[in-house]
Amino acid sequence: MKKIIVHAFIIVGCMITSYSLAQTGVQVKKKKYVLTYEPTSVLESGIDNAIHITVSDSTVKRLLVNSSQGIVKQKGEDFIVHPIRSGELLLRIYNYNDLSKPVLIDEKKMEVVAAPFATMGGKQGGKISKEELKLVTSVAVKGGESEMKITEFKLSVAGKGIKYREFSARDENLTEEMLAQLQHLPANSKIYIEYIRAGSGESTRQIAPLAFTVVE
Repeated sequence: MKKIIVHAFIIVGCMITSYSLAQTGVQVKKKKYVLTYEPTSVLESGIDNAIHITVSDSTVKRLLVNSSQGIVKQKGEDFIVHPIRSGELLLRIYNYNDLSKPVLIDEKKMEVVAAPFATMGGKQGGKISKEELKLVTSVAVKGGESEMKITEFKLSVAGKGIKYREFSARDENLTEEMLAQLQHLPANSKIYIEYIRAGSGESTRQIAPLAFTVVE
């Protein structure tokens, strides 16, 4: 799960404006907040995104969070946001001290991107031909933030009549040993790409593994 830490700071002397909640018919007073998100305000579609919200106003004891798409549920002190599609998402945060009269305290537009996944030879697993293997030179990451790159992975091979072997790489490129091994695999051999990590800068995350079967 991708974890986003949210800090909220109240602007002293901010203007108080009326806000109408159409879904409840309750008139509330909305305070304007400045929110900073760490590491980013980007969520991923199709997965659970854990968001921890800290409000500097100690009088706010309970929060309610709604989303314009997908599902939101609370887990401990975190809110789990599960968007269903890429695009824009509007997050609404309420002061929920009074369970009968939630007070909207902030709205935040967030970007939802496709969750990252790995590919080899343009495939996410399944059958891969010997001819396709000849063209393979790296493992790529798709989706997620545009700056993401593979930082490490393990490749292993197994199958009838061949010795099990495993290799490690420290970037997206297949090593010379990997390339040499792939060129000599017989049909029905298995290729596993595991322990894949990808990210941007010093922040990395694990990506789902890949499994291939070699065909003629």
